[in-house]
Amino acid sequence: FNFAYIIVDGSAFGSCIGKLLNKFGEKICIFAPESFEYLLLNTSVFNKYVFNELRNTENYCDSKIFISWERYYTKLLSDLCLKFYGFTYTKSKLQQFFKTDIFITEIRNQITDDIIGV
Repeated sequence: FNFAYIIVDGSAFGSCIGKLLNKFGEKICIFAPESFEYLLLNTSVFNKYVFNELRNTENYCDSKIFISWERYYTKLLSDLCLKFYGFTYTKSKLQQFFKTDIFITEIRNQITDDIIGV
């Protein structure tokens, strides 16, 4: 390949990034948000419900309950999916709900705005 864009879960993938850079060097561009759930929550579909929680997570994420912000974002997303859209969010398989143009466009825009060039 000539050049690749890679989206990884920052909290889960951080320890592996060196291996990827050693293998592909300057042929990759990595985007590593806190978590994939954060990207989903940061779309217009969910952001209206959790704007403050996303911008000031440190004031909402109780470390006695959540071992990481990623787990906090997963819980937020799960709760919102069930409450407002009637389905259970799961990490194991991305629901069709998230494969719509609005999510694709908004996530692409987040990546374009925040991408880390390697």
